[in-house]
Amino acid sequence: MRAALPLLACLAATPAAAQDVIALQKMTMQLSNPAGVEAQMGAWAACVLGNGDKDVTTAYFAPRGWEVFSDPEMGMAEISHPTSEIYISLYMDGAICSVAHTNQPSADATLLLENFLEVAGIPATPTEIEGCAGWDRGDGMSIGLTSGGQDPVCVGTTDNDVRFTFPVRN
Repeated sequence: MRAALPLLACLAATPAAAQDVIALQKMTMQLSNPAGVEAQMGAWAACVLGNGDKDVTTAYFAPRGWEVFSDPEMGMAEISHPTSEIYISLYMDGAICSVAHTNQPSADATLLLENFLEVAGIPATPTEIEGCAGWDRGDGMSIGLTSGGQDPVCVGTTDNDVRFTFPVRN
């Protein structure tokens, strides 16, 4: 019986994990409406599902009309849509997937992000990341929130940037 307990625990955890992936995949469908607030949640879902992998992440955007520009020399990929105020930056080393919104204060992004984490079933503990608001998922992934722009500050009154940071791969 004792040998079966770890197996039962794994089986019990599987449906919850599968539901999280399904919820995230459904959110990526919202990228088809790039001007809607739902597209932001879709972009966050693509970052989480991509887990730092550029090809996996961009595969959620390209079929829905988003433009992907890769610059291997810079080590980055940029994703945008002509009708969206959302811009995604991917570090090709897999470390960061950043979703910037050019017309949404950080306070609004905080509420939406907390809702996103709950709906997606992502357990995350509030923490400080580089002195700003953040969440730690407990598996090496963290989520930080700052203003947008070249020199971000902790709280943006007109824009925001949500950064998903993934564990470094060897």
